Amino acid sequence: MGDSPDREAPSPGAAERRRLGFVLGALLVAVLGELAVLVLVSAPLARAVGGMALAAVIVWLAMGLGAARVLQARRASGPIRRFDALRATVEEFLAEIRRLNWVAVIGERGFRDPETAERERGVIERRLHQLVDEIRDAAGRESAGGTRANDA
Repeated sequence: MGDSPDREAPSPGAAERRRLGFVLGALLVAVLGELAVLVLVSAPLARAVGGMALAAVIVWLAMGLGAARVLQARRASGPIRRFDALRATVEEFLAEIRRLNWVAVIGERGFRDPETAERERGVIERRLHQLVDEIRDAAGRESAGGTRANDA
């Protein structure tokens, strides 16, 4: 009963993510138990002993997590982006549109000289046309390494 060649091998991070899920679940149970002991137990000695015992379990579980390990498991789970140059150009395009809107709003409300606002809108519009050309060039070109979706 060996593995069939059709079965997909688990990813290297799958075991780590399962372990992380188990530890987080155990940590949640321990914290809820700690709250239950503090709220429901009325005898001071029993509250102290139960609270300290569960506090030790919480600390032990939290030490096993490690902040770097949690972040690494989270980062490794996102899909890989393949079109980073296109994404960056589109984000710049959207920033210029927001800027154009802001210049129009402050121009209409009288916070900026109308001629200055019109000149600035013209500069932004020319930059938008340049960005459209850059978007056309970047479309369909994959990035060399790609980044994880959770990185940005």
